[in-house]
Amino acid sequence: MSLLGKIFALLNTLLAFGLGVILVQDLGVRKNWTYLVFRQDIVLNGLPFDDDETTKTNINIKSNLDSLEDGALKAIFKDAGGPLKIGDRVVLTQVDEVKRMHKKFDDKEKEIEGSDKKARFLAKLLMEHAITYVDRRKYDDLVNKADPKTLADEYTSLREGVDNLFLTSEPREKNRLPQQANIISKFESRTAIAALLLSLYQVVDDGSEESLRRLVVVVGPDYASKALDGHAVVLTRAFDHLEAHLTREEAIFVTEHRELLIEMDRRAKRAKQIEGFKLEYDERIKTQKALLVKEKLLLAKMEKDLEDQRDQTSNLVSNFQVISERLFSVHKKLQGYRVGNEVKEKNLRAVEANH
Repeated sequence: MSLLGKIFALLNTLLAFGLGVILVQDLGVRKNWTYLVFRQDIVLNGLPFDDDETTKTNINIKSNLDSLEDGALKAIFKDAGGPLKIGDRVVLTQVDEVKRMHKKFDDKEKEIEGSDKKARFLAKLLMEHAITYVDRRKYDDLVNKADPKTLADEYTSLREGVDNLFLTSEPREKNRLPQQANIISKFESRTAIAALLLSLYQVVDDGSEESLRRLVVVVGPDYASKALDGHAVVLTRAFDHLEAHLTREEAIFVTEHRELLIEMDRRAKRAKQIEGFKLEYDERIKTQKALLVKEKLLLAKMEKDLEDQRDQTSNLVSNFQVISERLFSVHKKLQGYRVGNEVKEKNLRAVEANH
């Protein structure tokens, strides 16, 4: 081979090597892009409906998820409690998540003792899942007002109602569908699953923040929003019904009890007037009490002065008695002097008469 041929052969080899490197880099970038697009689809649309769902390019979504590493799966479910399992396999479809929650619901029911308490637990789920205010109110009465005997009697029908919720939300398992259930579209199935999972998360997981984040991951934000909107609609209807009922009751009350309202108003005014009198009397009593205190002080002072006067009078009486005794003694002396003087005068007159 000539020198020129060798040079061209070397250049072809280098060019082939460069194209190979570029191809490998391109495949790596393409793989990364494909993974990012796949992740974005999962974020936007949620998990696949079942094992058979494919992408627009006819790639099986469940198989793609199965082939992901644990780190990638954990990243998808990082805000939803991590990848959860049903049996020995990771939940990677919406139908499997319904099955997992179905088992969790049944296990929780088995832990409850007594048919009445079990029935109340079932009624809670049916109440959360009710799409009309009438149904919601019916189940709310069972949850909050029914007696144990009524609940025990309703257990069988409530259990059947709960079972139908799960069956109509898993339409691909046709052999388990009840006779009255119809095959529904995938859109309707996704909508039903989103609503059922929201109800289950509310009852089984107590509506935790993590469970709501899991709802968004499993069914996608669009269907999660539809489920929350449906829940809000029922609650809004319940509020509107209650408000209308209160308005009617208020109107009936005002009409039927107008005279009573007038009498209540009159008594309220009288009570207010009496309250004014009471305040006035309280003030007077307060003044009288103050005067009474002053009078007691004055009386105490007068009693003290009287006691002092008594002591002084007693002293004067004692002194008077002493003076009286002295005067009586002087009087006796003077009486003796008078008698003596009379004797002397008599003797003097006798002497004068003799002379």
